[in-house]
Amino acid sequence: MTKKERRSHWKRIVDDQAASGLNASVYCRERNIKIPQFYRWRSKVQEMNHEEPTAAFVQLIPGESSPDSGIRVRIFDDLFIEVDRGFDPVTLRTAVETLYSRG
Repeated sequence: MTKKERRSHWKRIVDDQAASGLNASVYCRERNIKIPQFYRWRSKVQEMNHEEPTAAFVQLIPGESSPDSGIRVRIFDDLFIEVDRGFDPVTLRTAVETLYSRG
């Protein structure tokens, strides 16, 4: 199995565990997975998920707002940055890069 295949294999396992609703120890016991190995790979998968983002288009969806409102940027599932019109783009970029680097 290549390194890429191994990472993909463990990403599927980690994602499946998260979607299963079972805690890690029960999930691993039911599937004969060594729990230390699972935790090591879960950590690696989380690191892979927070690696440098690739350039992509971002969909902006208008909501109820006043004409003076800015934007809300979703960084992670539970982390947002809200900026008003006229914000400093360099400061926003620095903040986003800092958050990504800390994972």
